[in-house]
Amino acid sequence: MKKRLVSMLCAALLCVTAFTLPALAAEQTTRYPISVEEYTEGGIPHIKKVYQLSLNEDPAVIPTEDFERFGYVYHLLDITQHNDEGVDVKDYTDTITQDSDTGELAVVLKRLDGQREVTTEDGYTGMLILDHTSVQITVKGYTTNSRTLSARRTYPNLSDADLSLVPKTVNENGKTLTLNDVQWATSYQEDGSARYTATASYTGTSTSRYATGYTVTANYVGRVSKTGCGMITYTAIFGGEEIPAAPEPDAVSQPEPTPEPMPEIVEDRAAEPEAPADAAVEPAPKAEAPTEPEKHGTAWLPICLIAAGAACGVGWYFGKKGRGAKALLLALALCASCAVPVHAEEYTFDESDEYEYGTPTSAEEVHTEEEDPNSDRSKNVALIPPGFGTPTSYLPGSGEYLTPNLVPGALDGGLVEQVGEVNYPAVDAGATYTPSMEVSYQSSAQTAFTAVVDDLYYSGGYLAKLAIPSLGVNVKVYEGTDSATLAKGAGHFTDTSIWAGNVCVAGHNRGANCYFGNIHNLNTGDEITLTTKLGTRTYYVTEVKKISETDNSDTASTSENCITLFTCVRNESSYRWCVRAVEALG
Repeated sequence: MKKRLVSMLCAALLCVTAFTLPALAAEQTTRYPISVEEYTEGGIPHIKKVYQLSLNEDPAVIPTEDFERFGYVYHLLDITQHNDEGVDVKDYTDTITQDSDTGELAVVLKRLDGQREVTTEDGYTGMLILDHTSVQITVKGYTTNSRTLSARRTYPNLSDADLSLVPKTVNENGKTLTLNDVQWATSYQEDGSARYTATASYTGTSTSRYATGYTVTANYVGRVSKTGCGMITYTAIFGGEEIPAAPEPDAVSQPEPTPEPMPEIVEDRAAEPEAPADAAVEPAPKAEAPTEPEKHGTAWLPICLIAAGAACGVGWYFGKKGRGAKALLLALALCASCAVPVHAEEYTFDESDEYEYGTPTSAEEVHTEEEDPNSDRSKNVALIPPGFGTPTSYLPGSGEYLTPNLVPGALDGGLVEQVGEVNYPAVDAGATYTPSMEVSYQSSAQTAFTAVVDDLYYSGGYLAKLAIPSLGVNVKVYEGTDSATLAKGAGHFTDTSIWAGNVCVAGHNRGANCYFGNIHNLNTGDEITLTTKLGTRTYYVTEVKKISETDNSDTASTSENCITLFTCVRNESSYRWCVRAVEALG
């Protein structure tokens, strides 16, 4: 009877434990917008939110629920998608293995190609450079060879034909040979005495061990690229409707015109699908303190179930031993310890109700004295910094925009005057975007500039081919001037033009890829050609000079079409060689 009672109590405790667990709802990750725009159209307030998702992400993570802001309730009016194509670049190492008939490293290095073009299984292509330090030579196997050695010795003027007078072993080229045969010859002196000459033959065996072959392994390193659809841009447009109902006396008052911090709440992000981290679109409405227990993570479910199962097992064991009271107390203790999870101390922070700022990391927002708190700090105005060591790398605000089509004023002439055609992607479902082959801009000083776009890249990842016939130089030009880029060929300064105006290119002056090692020997009138997908231009050298490493004046945009080459000065790290050539006209 006691055993049965104990078993029933354990089963009841298991049920109670299961029902006292926190409600564990499936959490769905909420994506936050990369940009938010608020505007009025037809007298109706609108908010446009832009999201970027990868191809394998479900668009259901985009919040589409109604929300309130400044006395208006906003409803989803439309949502569109646009496929963006881009070039994905990554580091890649290709290991090759080949047979060799020699183990000498110098000979093996001469037989290996200095660079090789590769195509990966997932469609990436690029030119890789041999890493000389990675070359390894191993022996495939050994074989043994034996051969017979022989030697002959003559011992003249012996007093007797006695073998004891002949050495039993001799040393021949480091090998010990033993006596095999002796031939005697007799001669007589004037006094009639006999003298003997012994001709001895010695033999032995030599065994040698040598390699049957060698295996060479080497790594080719570099960067590979792949062009394709890498992400989908969704644009959600919400329309606002004024809330007509007057607030209840005890209801939460509407937000003031000035930003009002959110009420202190327990920071449980899983329960706030509409509170973005980088751009809060609307302040969360104030609410009464929750009366039910907070929901906890799904990690407690298996722990509590295991503990409840352990409690039942312990109860059954002690019940079998006739210790029903102890079993009941132990089961209760185990269930009680797992029914209430232990929490770390919780912190609360106030958030700004301005949609274009993210969640603060301190209790209040801090602005410097000169800073405009309403200035745009979003991804729209982010800059990609120029390459390390380039003439403009130390200048504040240098580089190119991360998203030039989102820069405020880019579409209405606020930044530059457009020359030629610039196609921006239309925000429409199923729309495709084909960037123009040449994107040229012209400033108020009438300087020419052609931006680098994806369609200007060749399949090998380079932008152009540069030829200097008088120096025998023919090199591919890649985007950027970092070490990895210059290890492949010449590098194009990212903040300069690629066709119209001043095209700036850098290269090494020593080492394996010293394509620009002799550009300081060019003479006025020497020819330089540049071939891109936009065509081929021929330039003639007009100036060769030595400049300071901090002098970036020669990278400025120009109205005339020219090309400027830069390289280091050997053993003078604070100077650079600069060669300027202008386009041949007529």
